[in-house]
Amino acid sequence: METKNRNVLFDNFRGMLMFIFVMLAVMAAIYRYNADSVIPDWVFDHAQGRAVGPFGSPFTPVDLGMIFFYFIGGMTAVPAYRSRAFKDGKKAAMSHLFTRNLSLIGIGTVMYLVAALFTANPNPGLWGPLQAIGFTGILTMAFLHLDKRRRAIAGIAFIAVHEIFSKYLYTLWNPQIFTLADGGFQVCLMYAGFFLITTVLFELYAKNFSSFLLGLLPIIAFTVAIYFVLPPTYRPYNVTFFAVTYSVVALIFIIFRLILDFVKFITEKIFRKHTSGLIPLAGLMGRNMLLYFIIRYPLSILFQILYNSLFVKAGVYLGGAIVAILAVGLLVLIEYTLKKKNILIKM
Repeated sequence: METKNRNVLFDNFRGMLMFIFVMLAVMAAIYRYNADSVIPDWVFDHAQGRAVGPFGSPFTPVDLGMIFFYFIGGMTAVPAYRSRAFKDGKKAAMSHLFTRNLSLIGIGTVMYLVAALFTANPNPGLWGPLQAIGFTGILTMAFLHLDKRRRAIAGIAFIAVHEIFSKYLYTLWNPQIFTLADGGFQVCLMYAGFFLITTVLFELYAKNFSSFLLGLLPIIAFTVAIYFVLPPTYRPYNVTFFAVTYSVVALIFIIFRLILDFVKFITEKIFRKHTSGLIPLAGLMGRNMLLYFIIRYPLSILFQILYNSLFVKAGVYLGGAIVAILAVGLLVLIEYTLKKKNILIKM
């Protein structure tokens, strides 16, 4: 029963993340390039190391984006690998992981090429989130069979290698790679480190929540200790930048779990109503995360076209509200169709 509840929690967390990111992509397509908008830059953009975030922070919510995806990927990576390896054998499991990650790189590249056709991008096919996720997956797949202690050591080693390379090698080789989307392919070394550390945390979580919290404490302590010694930098990213964003994401997950536990307690103990714990729409989106990660790009283009052609005269905010309602309606329709036909999109 605990495993089932835990999977529902993960689906809810992934789904809420995807719902927020889809809506951010849709609304950013309207507000980011609209001169009438007074929405602060940090709502839709990276802080880029400047004190433009909430309360003058050098971080914005958008800076949490990529770490979020590695965090939720690490939730179930090891159990999923072990399950496939048990069923099909280690060789088949590794082949599946390699094919899936290579496909993510391919899908991301194709999406950038297609986007270039519509935006006249002089540099089509630039490195993006899907390519980074796929490449990180290739870097880490060989470590998933290890025990949690060795995975933790491998994660720390990846982070150390990134710090050494970014300081001494990449800057001498080609500094321009730091300007690539999401920091370029070399940042995947850092992503790989935090991804492997996440797999360790969620192996502790599988034992109990207290073990998860105890495993997180050294990361929080390290983040606090290093913040003022080595200030966070953006492109080139450094370990402090990722330690801060990772700690924030982990704390958001903890708060999210506690809130859902409280709601479940109120519903079942006080109102005497059984609940599966699955959040409508968002929880289901968490089960089809890859689909929504991909379609957020065409959805943002679609609703930008709708806004510019039909709703712009209504004003930035009223027109934006109409678009948001339509976007939610479309997401509900997609999820209703997938649920009715029992379709699960995964690789």
